[in-house]
Amino acid sequence: MLTPDGNMKPWHDMTADERQNDQMRHFPKMLGRWKGGYARFWSYFVTHQSLKIRIEMAGVKGNLEIRCIANHICGPTFWENSDVQITLEPGLGYVIEDRAAGVRIIADSVDLAENVKPIY
Repeated sequence: MLTPDGNMKPWHDMTADERQNDQMRHFPKMLGRWKGGYARFWSYFVTHQSLKIRIEMAGVKGNLEIRCIANHICGPTFWENSDVQITLEPGLGYVIEDRAAGVRIIADSVDLAENVKPIY
């Protein structure tokens, strides 16, 4: 995180709110790179409520993986022409949503990773 005086503040020195804000700042750019791809629920583990959504694009090597601790999951398990948005709603948590596809997930935590193995 860049501080007002122009210095970088390390992750371990940030408050919880600063970490959330820093994380949310990166999401739109990463999600935008994979807009229009096909998305699918990649894995779900009941014991940890851990859900992974993978987005891939035809003709593009790599992927975007959305990982979250999900409390509420609604929508299809596979959809094309994805346009996933992530917001943080106070009192609710993270909302992972693709309105056109009818996907809405409420999560306690979320992170994104690109080019997660296996890569096709």
